[in-house]
Amino acid sequence: MNEKDSITSPWIRTSYNLEQTQKLASTLVELLLPSGVMLFSGDLGTGKTTMIQAMLWHLGYKESVKSPTFDLVHIYEFHPFRVYHVDLYRLDSPEELAVLDLPAPGEENTLLLVEWGEMLTTFYPEYFQLTCEACGDTCRRFTLETHGETLQQRYGTWQARHSMSDKERNS
Repeated sequence: MNEKDSITSPWIRTSYNLEQTQKLASTLVELLLPSGVMLFSGDLGTGKTTMIQAMLWHLGYKESVKSPTFDLVHIYEFHPFRVYHVDLYRLDSPEELAVLDLPAPGEENTLLLVEWGEMLTTFYPEYFQLTCEACGDTCRRFTLETHGETLQQRYGTWQARHSMSDKERNS
């Protein structure tokens, strides 16, 4: 599950089953809290919704999580913060985003998890990009990139903490 990475290269992890995906999700939630934007990209069936479901599960949401493909936005309340799960697959242009009533960039205690979110990059200049790829029937590869100076600093602190945890576990 661990592959070599550094602050200057993307964070890359491979999951071979749902349990490993859930562990990765808990780590990613830690990176996002208390506020953050994560855009998910990848082909259909590569684990975008599954990863978001695992992230919400880690936050305490135990009910079914479905991609908001037709609703476009699902909102989950977790005291003291709110999670927006957005799916932009069906939108054709950034002009269509106006009807979604998404949170303002940097809004406190807000997580924005967006499938097919590439068109949001002009509205949210600081974001994490998680690319999901299938590498087998149950195998998924997740590549995390950071966009924005503030998030790069957050990422560096987070990565250093997790690199130490990985070393301690392997000792």
